[in-house]
Amino acid sequence: MINKLENKEKGAGQSKVEEYISRIKGGESKEGILDGLPESFRSAIEAGLVTPPEESPQEMPIVPPQYEGLPTDLLEEFMVVKEYIGDPEKTQREKERKRRAVEYVREKERKQSEQEEISINEGERIEEVRESMGLPLSVEPVPETVAATTYSEFKLSSGETDEGAFWHQYRNEAAKELKESGKFEWGKERIYFDVGVADMIKLRNIVIRIASENNIPIAFKFMDAVKTTPAQRDGKETRFVANFASEDDAKIFFDNLKQNLEYQSLLPDRNIDYKGIRLDKMAEYASGYREARGALERIMSGVQNNDGTYSYQSESGRSITIPEDQYNSFKNSYNEMQAKINKTKQEWGV
Repeated sequence: MINKLENKEKGAGQSKVEEYISRIKGGESKEGILDGLPESFRSAIEAGLVTPPEESPQEMPIVPPQYEGLPTDLLEEFMVVKEYIGDPEKTQREKERKRRAVEYVREKERKQSEQEEISINEGERIEEVRESMGLPLSVEPVPETVAATTYSEFKLSSGETDEGAFWHQYRNEAAKELKESGKFEWGKERIYFDVGVADMIKLRNIVIRIASENNIPIAFKFMDAVKTTPAQRDGKETRFVANFASEDDAKIFFDNLKQNLEYQSLLPDRNIDYKGIRLDKMAEYASGYREARGALERIMSGVQNNDGTYSYQSESGRSITIPEDQYNSFKNSYNEMQAKINKTKQEWGV
């Protein structure tokens, strides 16, 4: 019965979004369809109605290869458009190409965020339905041990990734309220934990207690070690990650976490580089620059050629060659990022 419910409910939200998009494209009133829908559905429908610009085989890629993997803010910074004196049309074409590239990446980032939110909301709804029907939840909730507040009231969401891994997510009401007001962004401020598979439930309980007692908005996600078989893991999969509204919240959380005796007793069984700041034997802080750091590190691994240019492997494995001045521009940004990381390490006391 449970499996039938899961199969029926899983993906129902996304199916409705696709249905609404199809109806609007078919001529129905967008305002009429959007009226009364939850904000997560409205945003997903709006995003789905935006069609990324298509490229013909003869045109260059939307995002030039040397900028692959860069987030929107860095793409805007590095994709400099030259003024071609005597050829204003070429200048305009290059400006338009940059505009399309930035919009393409921005839309991609927005869709990823919206799909994440739809998945969370749908998972929470499924668990509420199961509970109302007297069915067991995907994973047992933590016993109530602190006074009920928006920081201690957690909703459970469970699901499956495209790779077949299963996960559980908890989000307190405070985080949900901030998300709805645009002040909580998944993945911007996070702490990864290389906790041993057998200790993930223990860490879950610790995280909930610390967030509840210290009034910290939080959403965290961890792998289901029973449903996710060893064959579905590559050794580098994310096992446990906690997300925060700000760096200050993340720091307050960790300052309290590291004093917890039960947390101190947990042991990692691996050490993954998340392109962030290692806090202890198990935790690593990775703010919004994580993705940018990975892209810049690939460029910094480049080798200088005899003509002064630099060649490196892009995110997709292509060999990219860029002029020396562009390489130096990337290098300056990389050095600035490293300086910021070193400053953050001092602030965190690591």
